[in-house]
Amino acid sequence: HLLNIMKECFWLKNQPRIWNEEILITLPKPGQDQNWLKNTRGITLSCTEGKLLLTIIAREISSKLKASNFFSKAQAGF
Repeated sequence: HLLNIMKECFWLKNQPRIWNEEILITLPKPGQDQNWLKNTRGITLSCTEGKLLLTIIAREISSKLKASNFFSKAQAGF
């Protein structure tokens, strides 16, 4: 079922708006005064379906670029 939704999103070039929403949560650093923002760490929670769709698209694009020798052999990265 999810695969069908992903395919539909791809072909329609659209996805549910909620897939683009993220929630920022702040977690207190241990042993620090929680009243100061500098003593917290921010964590962003993203929609799993949206991340999955982006991963599929990124892999597809990367695969096509590699197949066409788009990347230089001298290019390196991680």
